[in-house]
Amino acid sequence: GSWGTQPFIAGFTADATIASWAIQGAMDGPGLAAYVEKVPVPELEPGTIRYRRHSEHSRHAQERQSRRSHAHGCQFPFLPPKSPDPNPTEMAFSKLKAHLCRIGARTFTDMSDALAEICELYSPQECWNYFKATGYVSS
Repeated sequence: GSWGTQPFIAGFTADATIASWAIQGAMDGPGLAAYVEKVPVPELEPGTIRYRRHSEHSRHAQERQSRRSHAHGCQFPFLPPKSPDPNPTEMAFSKLKAHLCRIGARTFTDMSDALAEICELYSPQECWNYFKATGYVSS
């Protein structure tokens, strides 16, 4: 067979996984911009804070996405650079990756179906616990 890239992106809130998206092929700047504009922004409530990593994408793409998020009434700050502390997303994606490996999906369709099923496994309480354990919420 041949190897292919199948990026998966999702948002993670204090009570759910949101805005999940998988594509075939590498994620590039225009693909990421399309994702931000069409997937998470419509799902986010005004006032939402969406953290992002410094290495997520180019400076130009970051500015464009910040404008789109701000226009929707959301904040778009960076996580601390190369922090040794875990963040809620890393904790949640660790669970996602373990389930994905267990399922063993080998085609894009099978992977997409498995990801949809896995994202439903996160209860609101579990999501809240990830945020609480990493200090992003106080109670």
